[in-house]
Amino acid sequence: MKYGIASIILAITGICLIVWINYEFSQNYMEFASKFEAEGGVTPSVVMTNWINRSIAIGISLFGLALGIKSYRIEKKIGIIGIILSILLLILVFFPIWPYLISE
Repeated sequence: MKYGIASIILAITGICLIVWINYEFSQNYMEFASKFEAEGGVTPSVVMTNWINRSIAIGISLFGLALGIKSYRIEKKIGIIGIILSILLLILVFFPIWPYLISE
């Protein structure tokens, strides 16, 4: 059961990391967009390129996925939760959620 719990903890930690990165990015975007609009400019288009944090999250996801698979192979059903959360984390790494955090 320890592999399954470790997988779940790693996946939740990674999800929190990705949400925090996207939240910080959305706050910075709102700050810069308000400066551009105050000066009469156009709202800037942005590409998020923080690959160091994303590569850390990918590593956490793959490690959590491996632990979840190992737990599932030992016949522990809690490993399925770790696998699902790790796959969700892997999807969130490549799916930008910061536009949904911007309040108009």
